[in-house]
Amino acid sequence: MKEKLLNIQKRISYRFNLLSVLEFLLLMSIWPMMMYADSLWFKEDGVVENIQLLICFVSLFLCIRARNNKSIFYFLAFLLFLIICREVNTGRHWLCSYYNIPHDSRWEDVPYGLIIKWVRNGIAILAFVYFLAYKVWRPLGQCIKKAPIYVWDFLFLLIAAILSQVAEKPFDNEIMEEMSELLMYLALLNCIWHYGYGKNEH
Repeated sequence: MKEKLLNIQKRISYRFNLLSVLEFLLLMSIWPMMMYADSLWFKEDGVVENIQLLICFVSLFLCIRARNNKSIFYFLAFLLFLIICREVNTGRHWLCSYYNIPHDSRWEDVPYGLIIKWVRNGIAILAFVYFLAYKVWRPLGQCIKKAPIYVWDFLFLLIAAILSQVAEKPFDNEIMEEMSELLMYLALLNCIWHYGYGKNEH
């Protein structure tokens, strides 16, 4: 037990990089944004959501091109693709707008909706099959035991997750929710950079 605690202590890294600074500034800006920002920036297909998508696509690209732990990052690329699908509702609201039907229509009521829905579900199944076929849990377990622990990025991820939940209930604040998601995606991008491209020294 003592050895495990010492090992964890040696792996802890407080290293800051440019993305860490951006994460901190983003966190500090959430309250002012809630007070003064134009709410239109945070609507569906708005400025903030498009920035989120851009970060997710950059993260996806970095996962595909990662130098280290490739099986982990290929699996993460599947998850990021599903996150992107979630952010754009797999394109359903675009189809609804094009066919002039309500945005809350069921997939069954959207032209080509069921095809798109099952393609997305097929990718989710493919991600699960990849996880099993390439035994991704093995390198993932090694990383959990040996890789550096980037404190600030994991802290930002945790804070973003808590704030996004609080934003839904009890606050029901769209600005807070979207800013929290933006912080989460930025922190995830930094983790991908650290573990996929860094030398993992601390």
